[in-house]
Amino acid sequence: MAAAQRVLCAILGLFTWGSGQPASCSSIPTLERMDCYPEPSATEERCLERGCCWELPADPKMNACYLPIDYPAYSLQNTSSSPGHYTFYLQKQFLKPPFANELAELKVDFIYETASRLRLRITDPHQQRWEPPVDINQPINFPPKAVNYRVSYDSKPFGFKVYRKAGERGEDHLLVDTTGLMASSLIARDAFWQIAFKIVAQRGFGPGERRTAFPLRLRNWERVPMWAQDQPPMEHVNLYGVHNFFLGLTVDGIAFGIFLLNSNAQEIDIQPMPSLTYRTIGGILDFFIFVGPKPQDVVSQYLDLIGRPPLPLYWALGFHLSRYGFRDLADVQATDWTVDPVKFADFGQFIRETIHSQNDMHTVIMFDAAIQANPDYEIYRDGLHRGVYINDSRTGGPIQGSLWPGTVVYPDYGKQETVEWVYDGASKFHEEIPFDGLWIDMNEPSNFVDGSLDGCIWNSPLDHPPYQPRILGDLLYRAKLDGRTVARALALEYPKDLACHSIDKQFLWGSCLLITPVLEQGARGIYGYLPQGEWIGLNDHLRHKSKGEWFYFEAPLEQIPLHVKAGCVLPMHLPTQTINQAREKGIGILVVLKEEDSGYPWSRYAATAWGEFFWDDGVTETQAYTYITFSVAFRKLTILPRVVRLQSEDKLLHSEVPLAFIKIVGISKRPRTVSLNQQRFAFTHDVKTRTLFVEAPPNSLLTTKTQLTWSFK
Repeated sequence: MAAAQRVLCAILGLFTWGSGQPASCSSIPTLERMDCYPEPSATEERCLERGCCWELPADPKMNACYLPIDYPAYSLQNTSSSPGHYTFYLQKQFLKPPFANELAELKVDFIYETASRLRLRITDPHQQRWEPPVDINQPINFPPKAVNYRVSYDSKPFGFKVYRKAGERGEDHLLVDTTGLMASSLIARDAFWQIAFKIVAQRGFGPGERRTAFPLRLRNWERVPMWAQDQPPMEHVNLYGVHNFFLGLTVDGIAFGIFLLNSNAQEIDIQPMPSLTYRTIGGILDFFIFVGPKPQDVVSQYLDLIGRPPLPLYWALGFHLSRYGFRDLADVQATDWTVDPVKFADFGQFIRETIHSQNDMHTVIMFDAAIQANPDYEIYRDGLHRGVYINDSRTGGPIQGSLWPGTVVYPDYGKQETVEWVYDGASKFHEEIPFDGLWIDMNEPSNFVDGSLDGCIWNSPLDHPPYQPRILGDLLYRAKLDGRTVARALALEYPKDLACHSIDKQFLWGSCLLITPVLEQGARGIYGYLPQGEWIGLNDHLRHKSKGEWFYFEAPLEQIPLHVKAGCVLPMHLPTQTINQAREKGIGILVVLKEEDSGYPWSRYAATAWGEFFWDDGVTETQAYTYITFSVAFRKLTILPRVVRLQSEDKLLHSEVPLAFIKIVGISKRPRTVSLNQQRFAFTHDVKTRTLFVEAPPNSLLTTKTQLTWSFK
């Protein structure tokens, strides 16, 4: 595993690359091991090649590849200051950066904005980078006469500490610390920015929006993805909004807050040092630190920055009754600021007389953030005239997506022209329908297609950043890339389930397929354990909702009890005599929905699944392969292949992969239509097993992007 020797004159001494484990590795406590390979493909060889430490941990959530002491870090070169504003110019000296295209120079600004708010900006001194164009409240009296915090720093390597001043009694309270080992975590390059804070707190609140335990105990290793999507609340999945605000709390009730102003995809690694490692794939690092000292003080200081919420209408605090549903296609295609003149004739009069006058009630109508792209639609034409839509840089025209009305465009709600346009449209519609409030919906923004109707540039570096935050939760540990087991004991997958620790007659194939072999002669059934969650029998398609329980499974001679974890997608061979015959016949796709799709509109939200597939020629140790992902959301299965070459000269040796069939388990009602690549297609549905089956047409390929949708309308 020896690599070419590369010698680096590091800031604090000599650092040797590719020569094995750094000598300082063993002296770093387990809880203080900072991730040196956040990408999902860490191996010992790649880790050591980067000059980092490698040791497989007992807990797979811990860092196997971690930073050594005296790893390359930025050092202070120069400073400048003005009242309330201190600037530090940093430089990282290396012959070969451990992270490709890493910035050699950074600019760090400490701005004492208010007595309780410190701003920290880390930027590229040679290139202006994206900053979200949102209004934040600037300090009124700058610089403040006095502040409740102080900042100290080290020059080599550069790191800083932020303290809350204790006043005349006691010592200052340390809040965040980036010195020492933490200094090496500061990394800046195109499409990847990272910094780590060691924090002084025992409890944590945030960041939002996510569904998780409350509050954070800061004793576990956890990765928090942040990227807004139209997703009902589920654990470990990014949801409707992003609020990258964290409140730390000590056992004695002292609090502080951290807010990152950045609109790119982000994630935070929480580890029990405790520490917070922030990563984002664009923009700059623009932090605000609020020094409290009480939790309510921190929240107030945060709202002083982003704006305080308005006082709600009194009637809005009362009981709400929501009615949702579509009657026909025209109802689905309804557009903002319109009402059906036939089905809802006199609707305005009904609200005025029945709702308002007779019952003293109020009406809130739903307003979708996107606008139907219809040339005959007055609101759409007016928006074009005012230039309120987000445009496609390739065409100069509005970028188009797909939602309930069909083709839609997206207003840029950050522009004043858009605010005025919405106000004018709402005012005009209010003259016809005297609504009392608007429920603004689908503004994550939501989209039924990936990107736009015209697609994206396939080779754009923006779609393939060097690091991708775990947008849909933790990535699967792939055996080839991560060295994880394929056939694994249940205890490895469910280490907190004590029942799994003693099970030796069942095993998992990956994380999705549970195998319960019959080991006793003459037995026609067996008791098997199902860890907590939902499992579907591969043979009978029965769904078991387990709290961590034992079940009895029928086991005739021709069947082995097999169970698939709900939410998984498994590629399957057709039965053949040889592997080559199986490759020629192609791969079938088994989809097990996380929750059943009953046909009702709301059931499409939780009927999701995800999986992945690695395909090469099956013989050669090539560095080029096809990586295919399967995802199900909103009653659409997307098969997305991508050719991966670890080196540009690597050749793809395998042939195309035929697609044999698609089987989806968990659809309890027969769909009205099924479409394959936007063409209606024949299908069968078994109500008893809740299974939809589609036999792929001739010449269908798994290595071609494919979409299958089903509908009950």
